[in-house]
Amino acid sequence: MNLLFQGGIPYWILGKYPNIKLRTTDKDFIQETRIWMNKLFSRLTPLLFGNGGPIILVQVTFFLT
Repeated sequence: MNLLFQGGIPYWILGKYPNIKLRTTDKDFIQETRIWMNKLFSRLTPLLFGNGGPIILVQVTFFLT
């Protein structure tokens, strides 16, 4: 799904913030990204290799278009 729409950015972001500028320092983009990253990494942290888990690397994105 990542490659199908905005590089994985959820469709509802554009509905909630019609003037948002994706992948910039836009305050709404930064706010939503921070919320998502905090939720993601709070779940991933216990699974990281340094914490005894199987995950050795996390790649947030592999290219920007």
